[in-house]
Amino acid sequence: MDDKKPILCVLGVEGQFYLAKALRDEFQRPIIGIASSQRVIEMMTSERRAIFTKIYSLPDFYLEQIGPIQKLTRTQLDLEQRTLEMELGLTHGRLFAFYDRTLSTLGDDDKLRQWELCNLRFARKILAEVQPAFMIDGVVTYLQHVLRNACRKHDTPRLMTFPTRTRTERIGFYHENGHQIGMQTIFETLQSGDRSGLTPDLMARADEEFEFFINAPSRPSYASRNSVLGFDIRRIYRKAKWALRAEHVFPSERVRRVDRAMNMESSTRAIAVGAFVSKCRRISQTFFDVFEDTPDLAVPFAYLPLHYAPEISDCYFGTLYDHHEGFVTQLAKFIPSHMYLYVKEHTSMLGRRPTSFYRNLARLPNVRIIHPQISTFDLMAAAAVTMTVTGTAGWEAFLLGKPVVALGNVFYNYLPGVLHCPLNMDFSPKLADFLNDFQSSQMTSRNAYRACYASSFPGVTVDIGHSTTYEKAVEDAQNYARQTRLAIEQFGPEIGSSFGRVSTCPAMP
Repeated sequence: MDDKKPILCVLGVEGQFYLAKALRDEFQRPIIGIASSQRVIEMMTSERRAIFTKIYSLPDFYLEQIGPIQKLTRTQLDLEQRTLEMELGLTHGRLFAFYDRTLSTLGDDDKLRQWELCNLRFARKILAEVQPAFMIDGVVTYLQHVLRNACRKHDTPRLMTFPTRTRTERIGFYHENGHQIGMQTIFETLQSGDRSGLTPDLMARADEEFEFFINAPSRPSYASRNSVLGFDIRRIYRKAKWALRAEHVFPSERVRRVDRAMNMESSTRAIAVGAFVSKCRRISQTFFDVFEDTPDLAVPFAYLPLHYAPEISDCYFGTLYDHHEGFVTQLAKFIPSHMYLYVKEHTSMLGRRPTSFYRNLARLPNVRIIHPQISTFDLMAAAAVTMTVTGTAGWEAFLLGKPVVALGNVFYNYLPGVLHCPLNMDFSPKLADFLNDFQSSQMTSRNAYRACYASSFPGVTVDIGHSTTYEKAVEDAQNYARQTRLAIEQFGPEIGSSFGRVSTCPAMP
């Protein structure tokens, strides 16, 4: 592989400048930036611009392209869009547009199609001109989905990282199939009785965390921080402080003009209206009593915790199931007739979905909508089976020795005691056989936790921005870049392609 291949970074929030600089310094490679909005471009001081060898600007590209695109006939637009989607490997384009907050609010199909085509042209231009060593991704936008699928189509590595569900903060790196890189190999080695690949210290730390979880299962700290249950003045203060920053309240004329042209305006007024709508929804949901506060745990039921949406893992690794109301309705058809389906809302989603979402599902005779304040561990303990698409609730249930069904591609779906099965006509008989034959093994769960721990690295996924200090942002970004290099050095051959052959080149000037 050419040692001078660059790293491609999509820039959406301020913290990603820190990450780009840390990656440049750690890998000693050129960094190519993709600016997704005019606000990002205006964050680029001369010092920040110096980080990048080249910057691609979506706003500039949009303003240049949208005029000619608007002159295309529908037939011309259809033909070019189909051609580009095939070239870039995009198979679920319209659903990806649904989850992009900009595209989902256009309200006009012609405008939406024109926006999509502009993004497709932009992605093709970038990948035609840049053959990156790898791409950093993780933003729920249409452009990011296009780039991600295009990289997959053309065997270009993408760096997909998520926080591991461990007691201490660790980073996991992920395969195309949603599996954590290195975890399955280590797990199978441990299951064979060979522990030589793990140091005694690492084994002891993993076992300590495993024991802590199974004896006192609890949600990770980041899940509690992001919950909207209860009144948290610190969380409200952080959000208000971020929303009222000068660049949000008083954007430049250029930002206002470009955002308006691109249908990307997000004023403080719009943010306030969004918060008001969310509050009204919660009041409505309380008034209509859509949630069950005291579910009957004695009846047979399957437990389905909903995901935060839109979410990268859900959209990418669980594409067939990322429209929640649709897939829950289908799932209700396939569970055993003597069971209920207990659907619990995510603690960060209260007020985000319309009340009609819950009322429609509650009309299904075997579905009960459970309040997000009910303990997920109480539900797991009583459920006949825990079902999920890509959620870590399935991982927790597995560790606790409970049957798990994973519909999507997720890091634990190959483990014994987990049924990985698509939702089709074979689902019901496979589920019945699985539940009849299910046996749990604490040693299997322990080995799985050890493998997860051993194939991850200490640190956070650089969630830096309004809730993180600048000093901490620098530290987190440097650690992220360092752990990225270690992951590539340790697990590169398993990943395949050019990803496993990333090497240093002479220092950038």
